Amino acid sequence: MKRPEPERDFDDVGWERRQHTLEIFKVVGTLSLIFGPVGALLLWFSHSALGDHRERQISQLAEKSADSSARKKSRQPTEIYLGEFRSSSGSAQRAKESPGSQGIRVVELEISGIMRGSTDEVVHFERGLGRYQNRIRAAITEIARGATDEELRDPAMQSMRQKIRGKLNRLFGRRQFEEIVFNHFRTYDL
Repeated sequence: MKRPEPERDFDDVGWERRQHTLEIFKVVGTLSLIFGPVGALLLWFSHSALGDHRERQISQLAEKSADSSARKKSRQPTEIYLGEFRSSSGSAQRAKESPGSQGIRVVELEISGIMRGSTDEVVHFERGLGRYQNRIRAAITEIARGATDEELRDPAMQSMRQKIRGKLNRLFGRRQFEEIVFNHFRTYDL
């Protein structure tokens, strides 16, 4: 007859597992104490053997980084599109001078500004340009409405370009634009 095995208590099973886990930790700890310093020594000696090679790599990377940052900092002229603008203004004097006219002058402009800056500066400026769109529109409309007939007849539009450049540079608080370019300019009377 088989002898029945005594029932195990749950506490005995837990104790055996703890003992087994403790033995595993002892083995892992011992191995890490042996292989940890050995690995550190290997790293130490391999670093000194490869030191010259790594120093060359680091100096090459530094040179490449300096070249790319110098290119980024170069201040190339860049054309920034400012928008299309339309201004109309009425004048009793113009109405008297032109009997068939209502005395209303319409000025249509499409304007870009030439700015000199690094790539980062130009990108930053273009991203923030939308916040100033209403002020830019108001400044250009004011200049177009106040323009004299002589200024509007000037083929180079030198006076208008100077006024717009000055007004926009004051708006941005520094000399942002070197030049203003008219992509489209048209004036007519109604």
